Amino acid sequence: MTKKYKYLDELTDKTKDYKVKVKVIENSCPKQSPGKPARQPLVLQHEKGTTMRGIIFGSDIPLFEQAIVRYGEYKIGDDIIALVAEQYRQKENEFQMTFNRRELIPIGGESINPRPKYLQIQSIPRTGEAINELIDVIGIVLYVGNIRLVNIIGRDVPVRDIMIVADSNQYPLCLSAWNDLAEINYGIYTT
Repeated sequence: MTKKYKYLDELTDKTKDYKVKVKVIENSCPKQSPGKPARQPLVLQHEKGTTMRGIIFGSDIPLFEQAIVRYGEYKIGDDIIALVAEQYRQKENEFQMTFNRRELIPIGGESINPRPKYLQIQSIPRTGEAINELIDVIGIVLYVGNIRLVNIIGRDVPVRDIMIVADSNQYPLCLSAWNDLAEINYGIYTT
């Protein structure tokens, strides 16, 4: 008997036998707190727009490193659903999915390890419009700004500006690193 797909808002800590189709809309860098296992937070979204937190712990992080990509769509089944700890909840009865190697299948048969898409800095649109795909840029870092907080929907979010140029020293590009990407030191001194 095949499992019927469920929506994320139908999953609770009592749900045991399920499948969902989701898109990974946020794939943060792994985080390590003293005395606790490393964790990598994710945000999953169903086609209805419903979201759920996802998390990968400890030694499972490298196993999923190449498999889970931002904006990737997956069929997921039978991972552990648990109530988010009270101090981290953003709403009542908020649940999260813990990835533990049960079932993760890319939708559409696409490669789970796509090749980087490199663009010349000068070919990146300067219009301020959002680019709805991931691109890779190689450049020389000219400036790394201090972290500043931007209030988004009542929550302070860390942001850091980074100025890069191509090797020709032309076409400067200012990037904004948000959330955990803003907080990484990168071994660079800021001004």
